[in-house]
Parts: sequence; structure tokens; C-alpha cells
Amino acid sequence: SYSAYVSNGRTATLADLTDDKAVGGRLVLSRREDHFVALGFSGFHGKTEDESRSIVLGNDSLPTIEKTPIYAFTENSAGVDLSVDTGQWRLRAEGVVRHVRYQPGLHERSASQPGLALPNRYEWFGYVIVARRFYRYFEPYLYVEAIETNQRAGITDAGRLYAGGLNIYFTPRAQLKMQYADVNVD
Repeated sequence: SYSAYVSNGRTATLADLTDDKAVGGRLVLSRREDHFVALGFSGFHGKTEDESRSIVLGNDSLPTIEKTPIYAFTENSAGVDLSVDTGQWRLRAEGVVRHVRYQPGLHERSASQPGLALPNRYEWFGYVIVARRFYRYFEPYLYVEAIETNQRAGITDAGRLYAGGLNIYFTPRAQLKMQYADVNVD
């Protein structure tokens, strides 16, 4: 299967400040016979801007709106995901890489360190989940997740999560989920 889209992209406010459009798409290759396997690929390209606006009275006492750019960047993202169901086993995995490139002089400011500008960067995120169903009702699982933002100016720049848990299925639509997680952030 496949899909493609065109949108206003990410916006800092409710208004779209760029005339550009963001584009994205997804391709999924899947097979369902003895077991289910799906491999997906996704992509995104778009521009994001923010600006401040002020009302200024000119010499003729007529108001004008003065626009001052705050930040502007181009973003490219690519992702891959895998789903495998074989017998009572399930595997889910996903990875995403994102490239952020700011226009010169228009870098975002750090939320945790306001005087610091965020750099051009590559970010990545990934996770893997493995689960096995027992007796139709019990499904223990292991989960690992990692993120690296390469900002060196945010509240959290990198992190890892290691988790294990148990899903108990009462009906196909009602379940209890219990999980323990160890989270490490840099």
C-alpha cells in the first residue's frame, strides 16, 4: 500500500507563515500467509517559520504591521518500521532520522537555556518491542527505546528506556497493562 500527502506543514501558531507546502508519503510492503510481515517506509519534507508582529504608527499616524522573523528551518525526515506476527510471537520495530537545517541567523532558542541557539542537527529515534501471548490471555513483553536529538541545548538531549511488562486480555477490547520501565536521560 502507499499514501502521499501535501499539507501546510508544521506551524508554530494557528497561522501558516510560509507559502511553501510540506510533502510526505508512506509505502508499506506486507505479506499475510503463515505469518504476517509488514515493512514500511515513510518520508517528510517541509519548512517551518515563526515571526513576531507589531503594530507601528508611521509619520502619517497610519498603522502598519511590522514582521520580524524569529526562526526558520527546513526539515527532512525518513523512517522505517517492521511488524512481524508469527504464531504467538510479535515483533514491532521503528526507526526515524530527522535533519533540521536553520536559515542563517534564524535559529530557534533553547527552551531550557534561552540565550542558546539550537544547532543544525540530525536527530534519531528508535524502538523495539517483543511479545509472546500465552493461553490467549497473558502477553509478557520487552521494550527498548532510544532517542538522540543532538541539540546540546534542550532539557533532554538523549535518552534510553528499558521496559518489561504484562498485558492481560479480558476480552478482545478490554485489557490490563502493567509495565516497569528504567529511564535514562542525558
